[in-house]
Amino acid sequence: MRARRTGVVFVVSVYLVAGVAFGLVGLTSMLWAQAQFVAEAGGSSPGEFGPVLLAVVYFQTTVAFLIAAPLLGAATGAMAGSRFRSGREAAAVGGGGGALGCVVMLLLSIGVTSLVSGAGTGQLYAIGAAGVPVLVATLAAGVTGGVGAMLGSLAAR
Repeated sequence: MRARRTGVVFVVSVYLVAGVAFGLVGLTSMLWAQAQFVAEAGGSSPGEFGPVLLAVVYFQTTVAFLIAAPLLGAATGAMAGSRFRSGREAAAVGGGGGALGCVVMLLLSIGVTSLVSGAGTGQLYAIGAAGVPVLVATLAAGVTGGVGAMLGSLAAR
């Protein structure tokens, strides 16, 4: 029982650290894009195109977080699963930890990135609009975490 709890805590902790880092990098990227496309933009109509470009950067930053979630699930699942001889037990730890960790990571990373405010931010999507993609990424992270953990358990045998 203790090994399962330790495994889940490990997986969720890695996601937590990644969520903070992704959020800070995402926020920095947004502030950079805001400076480039809105605040310091030149040309005939930066007021029209700047907010649209900023929204695209925000969207793509979120997509990067979503794509990273199942990849991180597979890696952390394999590491956590390597501590178990039972593939079923490993899958439960990797899958559960991957899904829970994914939610933590995405809430942190999207939440911190969304702190950008000011000029040009009127086109950014509301956080709630990311609900379905977050759910899909969470399911994918749980599956890849579970499968990665099952594979990792083979190393323990």
